[in-house]
Amino acid sequence: MGDPTPLPDLSPLKPIPWSVALLSLASYVGFYLLAYPHIGGAASPVVALWVGLLGWGYGPRVGVWAGLLSIPLHGLLFWGLKLPLELAFLRPAPYLWVALGFAAGWLRQTLERLRGSEERYGQLVRQAPVGILVHDGEVVHYANARALQILGAKSGEVLGKPLRALLTPESQQIWETLGEGAPRPARGDQTAPLELKLLRPDAQTVAVEWSAVPLHLGGRKAFQVVLHDLTRTQELQATLEHLTYRDPVTDLPNRAALREFASGLLTKGHTVGVLWLEPQDFRDYISALGHEGADHLLQVLAQRLAASVPPGGLLAHLGGGSFVLLAPYPEVEGPQSLANPLLEGLQSPVLLGGQPIHLRAAVGIATYPQDGLVLDQLLSAAAAAYAQARLERHWVAHYDPRRSQDVREQMSLESDLHEALERGELSLYFQPVLDLCREQIVGVEALARWFHPTRGAVSPGVFIPLAEERGLIRALDRMVLEEALRTAVTLPGWVAVNLSAQSFLDPGLPKFVWDCLDRFGVEPWRLVLEITERVLALPAKAQPVLKELQALGVQVAVDDFGTGYSSLSYLREFNLNYLKVDQAFTGRIGASQKDEAVLEGILILAAGLGLRVIAEGVEKPIQLRWLKEAGGELAQGYHIARPMGTEALHQLLENWQPSSR
Repeated sequence: MGDPTPLPDLSPLKPIPWSVALLSLASYVGFYLLAYPHIGGAASPVVALWVGLLGWGYGPRVGVWAGLLSIPLHGLLFWGLKLPLELAFLRPAPYLWVALGFAAGWLRQTLERLRGSEERYGQLVRQAPVGILVHDGEVVHYANARALQILGAKSGEVLGKPLRALLTPESQQIWETLGEGAPRPARGDQTAPLELKLLRPDAQTVAVEWSAVPLHLGGRKAFQVVLHDLTRTQELQATLEHLTYRDPVTDLPNRAALREFASGLLTKGHTVGVLWLEPQDFRDYISALGHEGADHLLQVLAQRLAASVPPGGLLAHLGGGSFVLLAPYPEVEGPQSLANPLLEGLQSPVLLGGQPIHLRAAVGIATYPQDGLVLDQLLSAAAAAYAQARLERHWVAHYDPRRSQDVREQMSLESDLHEALERGELSLYFQPVLDLCREQIVGVEALARWFHPTRGAVSPGVFIPLAEERGLIRALDRMVLEEALRTAVTLPGWVAVNLSAQSFLDPGLPKFVWDCLDRFGVEPWRLVLEITERVLALPAKAQPVLKELQALGVQVAVDDFGTGYSSLSYLREFNLNYLKVDQAFTGRIGASQKDEAVLEGILILAAGLGLRVIAEGVEKPIQLRWLKEAGGELAQGYHIARPMGTEALHQLLENWQPSSR
């Protein structure tokens, strides 16, 4: 069945012109005057034809008036011909002419309305925004343009073809069971909408909603099917599902997916391990790499961790670098068997921008049902175990309720540190740096100290790592920098300030440094910023900041040289001023010839590169003598002076005697 077959082209009904009406009347009168005496009663069919044509051409109203006009005219003619008038009005023919005129006009209008209705219906079907098919259960008889578009076919590839050729095997079964292909008692006269897959000529499939209603086609039972293309709907559903259950950065399952997975796994009677894993110093990586680089790092990390997920397990990313593995495990092996493959996958470095990044991570483990019966309890326990691993510097920690007090203490300490930074409760101590040739103090290192009102003195080894982990280190570093420059106004020589990777790689650092120098009136060369080797392992981020700082005249020192990612290449690439040798080497002077040889090599290397060496951790006279004999320039340590407050530092400087050390 193609498009609906058009009716004959009937001209629209028009109002009758007076000229036509008069001509018709004159023709009628002439006909009667000339023909009636000769044909008599035979004129009646001709009059009927004339009235019918007027009704057909101009509508039932004109037909009725033509019929009515013929009655008096008919009587007039009878009178003129001296025939009995009763013959003119008693015969049924004149009245039948009136009915005929009306019937002809009404039939014409009815046919035109029917044609217009069919044309409008055909136009609606052809231009419908949904696909429409007509079939008789075996063959496709009609398909509109939208249906052909959905099928990706031309009309010749669909019309007259078997209906089942359009259905995939699975859809054929559904159609025969629930659709119009089912036995009538099972489906009734109208079927419910079905989701089927149709085959395109290119062998691709398209998902549609199939709604069929019965109709008659040439006396046979047929069906009109409305097709809704579900491709876009399914794409949107898939997108929404992806957004709902997937992490946008790593494409791993998120917390919602983890909950859904846990609701099934935790009710099957398995022994289940819940592992909480985070890369250490992730905030430093965000500062060093930027959010885009950190996202790429997370993606690499997610790929490696996902490769270690055991069968029946699920790895989820909860955001911020926190990964959770939920998986059953054999009781004979224990949950540690889940953690080992994860950590092994992180052993090889990650290359970002040509630079190797060595990832370190800690894992906290909780088990079901021992540590909790619902997911929230298990996640809290695993997170507490992870915090315990970080606190104790372990790779893996199992949840222990008795040790969770330490985690709560850590959280309380973090809160206190927040308040201390806001209230300015941290203070600075200064440790002098000695020029070994002149035996004069030429600079000091500023060190943060925290004296808590109830905890007493909190070790820097406790609150500084806590500040780095909890995102407080930038505020701490800037506070130390401001206070150090405020004090430097009253001191001779330079002042050194330690900066974390997060602070040093902050693009806003040079401006902040310049503002502080300007505000306190300190000459730029008197500020030495100490950074770790880990910062220099990211040259793309570190080099621009370093150049801006040195353009201001600020000096830069590498702290703890020899203990981090030591590489001679960055000594060549970066324009540095000082190397600070870690006390791990100076502490072995007099006890290890190898360490002494390393120190001698560092001194020679630094001299060749134009760098000054500061030996840290000098605590014995023998260490100081050895450094002087080896050509060392600068030293600091307890043997020279301990860290002290501003007032004690001023007294030391006033009473300093070169021969006292």
